[in-house]
Amino acid sequence: MDTDILQEFYDSEISFTISSFWDDGFYVAIGIDPHYNEDATVKTMDDIRSWLKEAAIRHYPESDLSIKYGNRKIVVMPSH
Repeated sequence: MDTDILQEFYDSEISFTISSFWDDGFYVAIGIDPHYNEDATVKTMDDIRSWLKEAAIRHYPESDLSIKYGNRKIVVMPSH
């Protein structure tokens, strides 16, 4: 897992939790306990990184992290 992404979450002030279950993957949550914005159980460390990025884009779209990794769409306004 790219540990730099964890630093990017910290730098963007986005709280998250990762817990391991020896026989059932990893529990991942974004937000602050006990009121997480979203949570999931994933199987691999790569899944953790992907899930956290996707959740950040959904719940914190204006964060630096979301802008960096999200699919930013440029809206062109018609000129009058």
